[in-house]
Amino acid sequence: MGRGRSGSSSSSSSSSSSSSSDGGHKKKKEKKDKKHKDKKHDKHGEQSGHGAPGGLLGMLAPLIGGAGGAGHSQSREHQALPHGGTAPVQQHNPQMPLMPVFPSNPYQHQQQQQQHVQAPPSYGHANFVPQHGVHLNTHNPLPPPNVIGWPASQDVDGSQIYLTLAPHAGGIHPGKYVQGHHNPVYISYGGQEIGLQGDFALVPFNADRMYWAPSRGGELQYGARPVEAGRESDGSPLFHAIAVINGVRVPGKAARHLGGASVPFGGREHMLHDCEILCWR
Repeated sequence: MGRGRSGSSSSSSSSSSSSSSDGGHKKKKEKKDKKHKDKKHDKHGEQSGHGAPGGLLGMLAPLIGGAGGAGHSQSREHQALPHGGTAPVQQHNPQMPLMPVFPSNPYQHQQQQQQHVQAPPSYGHANFVPQHGVHLNTHNPLPPPNVIGWPASQDVDGSQIYLTLAPHAGGIHPGKYVQGHHNPVYISYGGQEIGLQGDFALVPFNADRMYWAPSRGGELQYGARPVEAGRESDGSPLFHAIAVINGVRVPGKAARHLGGASVPFGGREHMLHDCEILCWR
């Protein structure tokens, strides 16, 4: 009898110990599984931006504004259209700088065309007319004084004389315009005083910007800047000159290769060593 009890007690103790051991292992396994699930849940929460406040979006939510989450994400990814509905919004890469968007100019092509178009001068244009000159024609009356300026001198009879440029024999020759004459434009060429018809350039004398510099043999003093004028047929430069003949200051042309001035007067060409050349101030 006593032995049977001892065996029964030992069996009961062994069974109890086994049960206790299984229960301990089971609890440890449950704790381990629970810990693994919690860790996995935390990791998922950090990646999705939900759950743990330590996530990236959780830290940026106060800076961005709004409640965050799915509704906030949808509001950033879509924008309302004027006619209803939504449209996707282009996401900005934080590594790329924001570039301003300027509206297209519908008049850009027209403005580019206008830049290449120059307004014609009031009295026409010709390739021999300088910027400080006025393009005229002998068949038309003179423009008003506010266009042609003051005359350079006066003729024997008191007629006003203006400075001119006119094409002839392949060159552009400085000469004179005598107001009131039938052939008002004259140049000196080939020993003669030649009257010309047609287009010419009148050069207004502006005392505020121009002056007459003394010259000998077509030479100018150091630093003088002659006013741009004409040229010979071979390209040699010619300048506006004025010389005194019979007490009259007569406009003509001057150059170094001429040895002085050549002026038209009394039907012929006069060559003078001393003269004055028109220069810029």
